[in-house]
Amino acid sequence: MTNCSNCGFENSLMSEKCSQCGMFLGFPNVNDCSQKEEMKALRKRYREKFKLAELGEQQEKRIDFEGQVKKSSAVINVSLDYLYNMIAGKSTIYSTYQLQTEGEARDFVRSEFDKERLGIEGTLFGSYGSNIRYAAMSLDGSGLKSYGDYTIILSDESVRLRTTLLEENSYSFIRRHKILAGDKIPKGYRAVWKERYKLAIAKLMGKILLTKETDYAIIVLKSTGDRKRDEYIEVHIYGKINKEAIRAVRGNSNVDPGQKEKILRIKEYLKIYKKEWIEE
Repeated sequence: MTNCSNCGFENSLMSEKCSQCGMFLGFPNVNDCSQKEEMKALRKRYREKFKLAELGEQQEKRIDFEGQVKKSSAVINVSLDYLYNMIAGKSTIYSTYQLQTEGEARDFVRSEFDKERLGIEGTLFGSYGSNIRYAAMSLDGSGLKSYGDYTIILSDESVRLRTTLLEENSYSFIRRHKILAGDKIPKGYRAVWKERYKLAIAKLMGKILLTKETDYAIIVLKSTGDRKRDEYIEVHIYGKINKEAIRAVRGNSNVDPGQKEKILRIKEYLKIYKKEWIEE
């Protein structure tokens, strides 16, 4: 529960606005991950792994890794058609599965996947799950090819106030910790955006010590082309994502002749919007 700073009314953490006076309470996912016990548990995990690198070269690697994570971006991978519609077409909002199906903008997936998806969202987020957009944390702007060949890199300004992170893919996390509907989420595996470096250290410190500084991006986000084998830190963004939130797009221009026009139009619009195209 959270108390409204304006009228003192006690609201659910699920609420974005005070039920009594309408005061903005903050983004529900951020409020949830900002609870004292949650942050305390993350800090404990971080300090335990921190002790693995207290001296010499190990300490230097930890400091360098943390510095890279603090500059990391949230990335979303999409198909060329989806990217085209978002940048140059009419579909200017990156929406969620629930909102798209409710608005009849897309069809439902197979029933077993639909139930699993909604079940996991309900367990992690409750009633505000339909407002969560999923992304991944990336050090170098690369993304998860299993979700699409083109990577949308979001600006820090567009995500930092409304974004939280989970240590791994939410499907894997639920299974690994054997969480049932209604169970409490284990503490210490989530973070607000500004503390994402703590989550990354807690998860990856052992690998960091065995990895070259130039390869840190690979252990943070491992794209295999298979969603079940991808490894990454999942990003949860509350609310709409429009093309103004995009900092850059990363992709390959070497496409079939029939798709060349789409690439050219995307690049033209990105230039107009003062966004960057990064060629792979």
